[in-house]
Amino acid sequence: LEGEGEHGPHSLILSPDQQHIYFIAGNMTKVPEEVANNSRQPRHWATDNLLTPYLDARGHAHNVQPPGGWVARFEPDGSNWELYCSGFRNPYDFGFNPAGELFVFDSDMEWDIGMPWYRPIRVCHAVSGGEFGWRTGSGKWPAYYPDHLPPVIELGQGSPTAVVMGSDLNFPARYQQGMFVFDWSFGTIYFVDLQAEGSSYTASKEEFFSGSPLPLTDGIAGSDGALYFATGGRNLNSHLYRLRYIGTTDSAPESVEAAMASDLRQLRQALAETHQPGKGEQSDFLWQHLNHPDRFIRYTARIGLEHQPAHLIQQQLASAQEPERIIQASMALARKNVASAKNTIYTQLTGIDFTTLSPGLQLDYLRTVALTIIRLGNPGRQQQQQLTRTFSEAFPSGDFAMDR
Repeated sequence: LEGEGEHGPHSLILSPDQQHIYFIAGNMTKVPEEVANNSRQPRHWATDNLLTPYLDARGHAHNVQPPGGWVARFEPDGSNWELYCSGFRNPYDFGFNPAGELFVFDSDMEWDIGMPWYRPIRVCHAVSGGEFGWRTGSGKWPAYYPDHLPPVIELGQGSPTAVVMGSDLNFPARYQQGMFVFDWSFGTIYFVDLQAEGSSYTASKEEFFSGSPLPLTDGIAGSDGALYFATGGRNLNSHLYRLRYIGTTDSAPESVEAAMASDLRQLRQALAETHQPGKGEQSDFLWQHLNHPDRFIRYTARIGLEHQPAHLIQQQLASAQEPERIIQASMALARKNVASAKNTIYTQLTGIDFTTLSPGLQLDYLRTVALTIIRLGNPGRQQQQQLTRTFSEAFPSGDFAMDR
């Protein structure tokens, strides 16, 4: 692997079904060619900023291009490496919850504190083909971009190190569905309580314990169900601790919301089966879910569409009438960099009445137009005048994201 130091290769974990080993790396680790060529996230990632970003004044990560920090998986014999998701800054560790869903603890860029583009440390639900929007300098994508999956929770400032899942510990039931995340700089372990919502999750956080100093470097669940963790780093004293729960433990009952969410997770996972080249043409199945009310399902369907032949997407887009499907399919086709699709995309987008869209769909529309300009160039004169008139009439809207 090409990468070293604090932003280099990091952790390995075994999947719950023991069929894969998952690997995570920071943004200074180059994706090997064989992994990039076998990617569940289509290999046409780019910076995708309409305006040139400000680069870090000290030169940090100037030359680091997408995909940034990434997760890959491979089979236990070392074969069949595939890129699973990307777009992180410097994630040290990750873990699976009892439902078999993967969560990544990603870092902030501390030098960005106070800047509009600062992004706090965060927990992300790492799904197949996921893009989490890290770009160098000010180029980080806002979480509302539809080609960017939002974090489950942001935790403020810190230096993420370890992740330990509550289900691996003999702790009380309230901890078994969540995760413990370690912050080196503030000497704090947070408990992140994961709650199923749709096909993904929301979360709340609480301080589990902290120390001054307690520079947490790593942690594991012992075979005895206790939490073992280490401290140290950067010339600080290093210690190994064990934390045990003394008492009886019960399994946490499954909530009604979690049971309902299971069906949506299964749909998302079925859509994710199309995230591999050579899976055949499944556009009808994917097209059906491009307007699903669940954001993660819409996203997963679009990534599947990007694995399909471009001519098939263009053919379906040309006859589409429902605005959300047009927006999602236009985004998929633009991201495939098919120059011949440019007119089809702009024709369909300019055929949508922008004023009738919900605020969320208006943001998706704006991003799709911007993405098409970035990838395929400006529209024709008549279409450009129509878009200019539409946006001029809507600006200012009073909403920061919209006006930006």
